[in-house]
Amino acid sequence: MATPARNIGMGLPSQFNTHEIAGSLTREARAVYVSRDPVVLSHSRALLATDSRTGVVEGDILHPAELVADPVVRRVIDADRPVAIVTLGILQFTPDSEDPFKRVAELRDWMPVGGHLVVAHAVTDSRPESAQPVVDVYKRVVDRTEDASRTREQVLGFFEGFRMVEPGLVYLRQWRPVNPLAVHRPESIWMVGGIGRKDEA
Repeated sequence: MATPARNIGMGLPSQFNTHEIAGSLTREARAVYVSRDPVVLSHSRALLATDSRTGVVEGDILHPAELVADPVVRRVIDADRPVAIVTLGILQFTPDSEDPFKRVAELRDWMPVGGHLVVAHAVTDSRPESAQPVVDVYKRVVDRTEDASRTREQVLGFFEGFRMVEPGLVYLRQWRPVNPLAVHRPESIWMVGGIGRKDEA
């Protein structure tokens, strides 16, 4: 059975996109990309216009009800079948004041049993003394004053109601590496990643 995917906070399409990776595993794969960037939306829609198994919608993680009700999402994604929600490097720009944990929980509640949540998130655990300059850069990038930085333990909060898939929430270099040498100094890239599975309604 194919598992549809929703990639929230996509960038410009390049190589190894979500629908391409999923499509390499099953020809029944479907994917919907989500973004607020007008350039990304326009470019992506042009590239994927002839692919009936993909869709592109305007939206973000902070408006889950609008996302799941979008006609493109409803056309491409069968909400009665397991779905994967992919958020790579997006939640780290969303401060607690905007209730990101609540928004993710709303998407979790919409998911059927067997769905998965994928999160990649920058953390400040490894070098707390160097974290503030990085936080300041993030603030300038998103033009906000709030601090959205989190520790690994705080990022785990996004997986409430999910069972973590092995090896859990780890630095990205530690996520099932093909080459053991790639694990050298995993904390140097600042990013942790994990996958959670929804096992109960």
